Amino acid sequence: MHAFAVATKSLSLARTNDERTETRKLLQELELVEHGFEHGQERRCALATIEGRDLAVIIPSYTGHLDLWARLIGSILLSLALADESACAFRTVRYFTIVSNLKEKIAFRDRLLYLLRAKSASSRETEFPILTLHEVLLLTGEAPATSDAGTDAYFNQPPEVNIRFKDPSATLLDLYPTAAAPFNKFWYQSIKKMYGCLAVGTTDGVCFALDSEGFVIRGSLCETATAYFRAGKTVYYAETEYIVNLNRILLGGLHGKEFGEFYAMESYHWIWEVSEVRAFLREGLIGKMPLLAKSQWLKDQTPMIEEAFYHYVYPRRHEFGYRFVDAYARVREVLGPTTWRNVEGAMRVLDGQYRINPDPSITELTRRTSLLENLGFFARAANLTGSDLSKISKIYSEDGILMTTCHYPSGAEHNELKTRSHELMEKLVANLQICVSTENIALPSSALPQ
Repeated sequence: MHAFAVATKSLSLARTNDERTETRKLLQELELVEHGFEHGQERRCALATIEGRDLAVIIPSYTGHLDLWARLIGSILLSLALADESACAFRTVRYFTIVSNLKEKIAFRDRLLYLLRAKSASSRETEFPILTLHEVLLLTGEAPATSDAGTDAYFNQPPEVNIRFKDPSATLLDLYPTAAAPFNKFWYQSIKKMYGCLAVGTTDGVCFALDSEGFVIRGSLCETATAYFRAGKTVYYAETEYIVNLNRILLGGLHGKEFGEFYAMESYHWIWEVSEVRAFLREGLIGKMPLLAKSQWLKDQTPMIEEAFYHYVYPRRHEFGYRFVDAYARVREVLGPTTWRNVEGAMRVLDGQYRINPDPSITELTRRTSLLENLGFFARAANLTGSDLSKISKIYSEDGILMTTCHYPSGAEHNELKTRSHELMEKLVANLQICVSTENIALPSSALPQ
């Protein structure tokens, strides 16, 4: 048997009676049904409606982001108290936090209980389950060890065996043949996100993956997910020189129409159907994520698993019911030619800085000049006005993407720049509901109180 196949098989441990008992107990506690890779019917086309379906919000986190996570959960609790329930079409909504180990689970649960008391929230603790990565992988049948400590060690220590396999480019990938650096945290969080969806999402359900450094401005996460589906599941892309070639390799060396020659994550809206995630993990990637993440070749790479997912979806977009939209063409249309030339000029400056910068920390991940993802930078560099950002906000809203990053513009450490930043942010988020993936959030005055 091929070495990679042996490794993959060893990763999916045959369940002992104790493991089966632990899994059943966990399912009962979470009020879930078992539906990992080998469970449930595979649905090969998008459902026409979302009414009556379940929404699982997936929040990967760790101790270093505990305070940011608490800020996010606090905003969710407040949003639930103020939200318009008629704007939510899902049958149920639950908020799952995926942490690294039992020690983190205890710390996060203590903070959750504090938040529930402090906010006088009507929400129950069972609406906000906290799972370890081991529990998630146990539910999907992919746990690399029989205990939480064992799984935690697997992701923080080199494996004992040297496994070799070929990628589509015929490059040999060595899985830690000798002692090497610890696990890549970006893989770690990506696994929590993807396998968390598979573990707790219902068969015909929907997952909303959200980094812990986010914040609900207004409305609710359910409203946001509802709007996204009703507008047609839009993905913004940009036809630039920047292509995430790592993701090309992870998907089997695809090119052209089978991959989509563009950058596929101009905005962070990770709202996926469980069946799509299941197909991506089972059929799309060249191997299982927990094993690929241990690769000597991949360990220093920074996967953007969400971007890889959209490249998997692209040739199946009609089957899955997605709409891919050229973000730059969309923005150019509303800003007009003169303002767009200023934006293009700022892009060339930033791209030039990356090209000449010898800093090894400037990796494939950071060598990109995506407009919407880095809108704070371009707002200042291209001298965008409040009117410009209002137009972009309207685009987001029309396409059902009610979320954006809310960074201060580059260099906004001075008070006068922060003031202008807030003024611009007010315009940008006027039609939106969530600040995503932003540690230093320039919260508008219209946001929910912290």
